[in-house]
Amino acid sequence: MRCLMTAVLMFCAAALAAREIYVDFTSGKPGALGTRGAPLATADEALKSAAPGDTIFILPSVRPIRVNLSIRDLAGTAERPIVIDGMNNIFSGAAPISSAQWHPVAPGLYKREEVTAWSWVDRYFMTFDGKINRMGRVYKAAGCGADFKKPEELAPGEWTVAQGAEVRRRGSLVWYRFEFYLRLPEGVTPENSGVEEPVSELRNGGIVLKGKCRHLVFRNFIVKNFLNDGYNLHGDCRDILFENIAAVDCGDDGISAHDSCGFTARNLVVIGCSTAICHIGRAVSVQENVYAEKITGREFYFMNDTDTTIRNAYVLAGSRSGSRWTTKKGERQRARLENIFMASENPQARFVRQPLGEQEFGAENVRLAGFREVMKQDGVTEVRPEPLRRLIAEKRTELFALFGGNLEKALRPPKARPTR
Repeated sequence: MRCLMTAVLMFCAAALAAREIYVDFTSGKPGALGTRGAPLATADEALKSAAPGDTIFILPSVRPIRVNLSIRDLAGTAERPIVIDGMNNIFSGAAPISSAQWHPVAPGLYKREEVTAWSWVDRYFMTFDGKINRMGRVYKAAGCGADFKKPEELAPGEWTVAQGAEVRRRGSLVWYRFEFYLRLPEGVTPENSGVEEPVSELRNGGIVLKGKCRHLVFRNFIVKNFLNDGYNLHGDCRDILFENIAAVDCGDDGISAHDSCGFTARNLVVIGCSTAICHIGRAVSVQENVYAEKITGREFYFMNDTDTTIRNAYVLAGSRSGSRWTTKKGERQRARLENIFMASENPQARFVRQPLGEQEFGAENVRLAGFREVMKQDGVTEVRPEPLRRLIAEKRTELFALFGGNLEKALRPPKARPTR
C-alpha cells in the first residue's frame, strides 16, 4: 500500500510540474514569466526553458509572424513530450522589399546582389500582393521550366537572375555573385510595390529540426513563403508528431525528412510548394489525412532508403512531373500507400516507380485519374476523374476547417497597396 501511495504521489508531482508557457510576438516581453498574462516575446525563449511535459502556446497574431522555429537537440520523453501549439498562426518566410537592398539601374528596373549557390537560386521566388511568382520555373521536376529572362526583357511585375563571378567553392558546391533584377510599374517604388521575397536568414524552413530531437509535438501551424521547406528535419530526430499543419507557397517541399529522422504527420495540407512530400536518406515517416493542390514539381517524391507510409491522401495534382519513388543500386526502400485519391490536371505527369535498387511497395485502394503513365502495381487503379474530384473537394473542406479560417487567410492576397 505504501509503495502504491508513493507511486501515486510521484505521478501527481510530475503532472503538476508540467507548465503552460505563453508567447506573444506582438506584445510579449523578453524575460517575462511566460504566463498568459505575461507572455514571452519569442518562441526561442520558451523553447530554452521548456522541459518534458510542458506545452508552449503561441498566442494568436493578427499579422503574419515573420520568423521560423529552428530547433536543435530538444527532447521531451515518450510519456511527457514537449508540445508546441502554433494556435493556427501564419508564419511567413518572406518580407517586403526595400530601397536599402534594391537599387534602380534604369527606369522601373531594380537590382540587388547576393553571394549564394545555384541550389538556392533554383528555389527562389517573389510574391506580388501575396501571389507567388516563380517566373515559370519549377524545382524537383523533369526539367527546370522556363529560362531566366534578360533584365531588359522584363515586364512590370517580373523578376530574373543573372550569374556573376565565382566567389568560393567547397567540394562540388560553388558560390557565385548573383544579380537579382525586378521590374516595377512606372511610379512604383520598392516600398509601395507590395512585393516580398524570401528572407535568407529564414530560408531553411518554417519549422526546422536539427541534431538529436526526441518526443516533440507540433500542432496548429501554418507556414508560407519559406525559400526551402515548410517543415524540415535533419540529423537524428525521432518520435516527432505534427498535427493540423499547413505549408503554403514554399520554394521546395511542404514537408521533408532527411538522414535518419522519423515522424508522423496527421492532417497535413500542402498548397503551392514544389513538392508536397519529399524524403531522402533513411527517413521513416507516416502521413495521414493529406490534402495537396497547386504543386509545381512533384506531388510525392521519395529517394534512397526511405520508409514511407501515406494513408488517406486527397490530391488535386497539377505538377509538371507527377510522383516518383526511386532507388539507386544498393539501396532498399519501403513504401505503403492506402486510400490515395489523385486527379491530375497535367496529362503529361507520371505516377511511377523507378527501382534500380530494392523496393518493398504495397498499395491498397489507390485511385488515379489523368496521368500519362501509372505504375503497374496491385491496388493501384485508374478511374474516371469526376468522382475523385468530388472526394478531393470534400476532404479539402474538412481539413481547412481545422485552421479556424486562417488557412483561407494565408491563401487570400492582401488588399492592394497604393501605387504612388
